Amino acid sequence: MLYLKHDSVLTDPEELYEKVKEEDLEKNGIVWLKPSEVNNTYAMAITKDATKTIGTTLSDLAEYVNSNPKKVVFGINQEFYERADGFFAMAEHYGMKVDKKQVRSMDTGLTFEAMERGQVDVTMVFATDGKIKKFDLHVLEDDKQFFPVYSLAVCIRKDVLDKHPDLEEVLAPISDLTDEIMQELNYRVDVQGLPEEMVAEEYLKEKGLI
Repeated sequence: MLYLKHDSVLTDPEELYEKVKEEDLEKNGIVWLKPSEVNNTYAMAITKDATKTIGTTLSDLAEYVNSNPKKVVFGINQEFYERADGFFAMAEHYGMKVDKKQVRSMDTGLTFEAMERGQVDVTMVFATDGKIKKFDLHVLEDDKQFFPVYSLAVCIRKDVLDKHPDLEEVLAPISDLTDEIMQELNYRVDVQGLPEEMVAEEYLKEKGLI
């Protein structure tokens, strides 16, 4: 929305997509193809074992935190700690009563290790991070839609698409991408150390795009 010079924030993915799709075509001659389910936004994650006691959504987490005062320790990066629309805004949105002493600010990469060592109970992640797969974490559902939407979609100039209408069908498989698929692809690059180009090429071949 900032790209289109709007100050308002839309958190509903479908509403945001339709709004941007309509205005970008009207103002800039850009066509947005069908979006994927990828949403590389902020998220909170816990171990899969912890879902047995905490639950699977951020509302579940809020209920657990409020029922167990000062017990849950959060690991988040400095930016998310300081942002006006960051951690404490999220806690307020969900009615989560959190003492600042329960929140540990650290480098994003260190939050995963802290989780593995049991130093934190909940960690901030980016939803497509390959380390979610490495550490076998569960991403809590943002069931009250607090976090902004960072969806992935292919955009084409209208004049190009008018000349080559078959491009829409050719590129359609990109919309099959999900957070889980992106986690897997990022895992191969960031954790296994495979070249980005090779991982991308293998995926495109799997989808018949090349």
